[in-house]
Amino acid sequence: MSPSELQPGTSSPAGSSVALAVAPSGSVRVAYWSQNQRDAIDTLYVGDPLGSREVAVTGTAWLNEAGLALGVASAGATEVPHVLAVRWNPASARSADGNSAPRELVYATRRGSMWSYEVLETAWSRGNCTLPPTSDETCQIDELNVWPVSVITRGSDVRLFYTSKRA
Repeated sequence: MSPSELQPGTSSPAGSSVALAVAPSGSVRVAYWSQNQRDAIDTLYVGDPLGSREVAVTGTAWLNEAGLALGVASAGATEVPHVLAVRWNPASARSADGNSAPRELVYATRRGSMWSYEVLETAWSRGNCTLPPTSDETCQIDELNVWPVSVITRGSDVRLFYTSKRA
């Protein structure tokens, strides 16, 4: 992590999730969200805690408490990081009916020298509550949430674990 990521003007890692993993070689890897306050774009970094890092995914981190999961597999002599993270869909905005934009459970990995990602699950929230704050009535909200749990690796085998809850 660079010193600037620990200074005012960014909101990570102190206000964000951090995941650590031990690679097959014994080296430590870290994954964390960092936000540039000027453009409010979050970046998910993966790398050596005291040295180099790579951009894995950009977007908007979903409630920093959502968590990250990181594992490092070996493909021959190459170590391959695998990350699960939740982010707001950067292409979506809050819909006109007040429902929230989709949140995505994203799996990111490095393939060769490039990072790629795919969306594994889309979380959502639907509800149109027009009651005043002083009302004794309650609103119905239909919601699906997802959280990364763990990335387990053994050799080149990778298992991704996450949980979902519908409320």
